[in-house]
Amino acid sequence: MGEPIRISVSHCLDCQRRRGSAFACQARFPDERITLTGAFREWSDVGESGTHTTFRSDGRCGATIAYANEASPGPIALPVGASADPDFPPPTVSG
Repeated sequence: MGEPIRISVSHCLDCQRRRGSAFACQARFPDERITLTGAFREWSDVGESGTHTTFRSDGRCGATIAYANEASPGPIALPVGASADPDFPPPTVSG
C-alpha cells in the first residue's frame, strides 16, 4: 500500500453514527494501490453534505473495511483501526 495520501479524523454526524464514536479516523490511499479480496458487501449512502459515499464491509462481521466519496474521487479510505497496527502514524487533519 505504501504511505497514505493523508490520515484524518472526521467529526461529522455520519462518521459518528457509523463508528459509534465521537469521530472516525481514516487513512486515504490511491485506489490503484488498494486491492480488496474475499467476501464483502457494498452499499452507497448520501451523507449530510449531499455527496454519495460507497462503503465496503466485511461479508461476515459487517465491519467497514473501505469507503470512497464522490466528492474526492480517486482515493480509497480505510479505517485506521482496521489495520491493527499500533505504530500507524497519527492523523494530520481533523474536521
